[in-house]
Amino acid sequence: MHVHEDAAAVVDGETGLTVTRAVAVSGRLLTLTPDARLGSVRTYAVVLNGLQTAGGRPIADVRVGFRTVS
Repeated sequence: MHVHEDAAAVVDGETGLTVTRAVAVSGRLLTLTPDARLGSVRTYAVVLNGLQTAGGRPIADVRVGFRTVS
């Protein structure tokens, strides 16, 4: 799977700003690694858009929210 750098993001749920991160793909595994530690007790979301299957069919956009702990 090829993932464009802008297709996978971590978004700060309080500010709406995109967190600077590295994107890595290995087979079917997509890994997002923030450049800096995420804030504690804060809401974030992983946002995936513009992805396609190996056959080129579009995959629906996905947004998964999560909250960090202290």
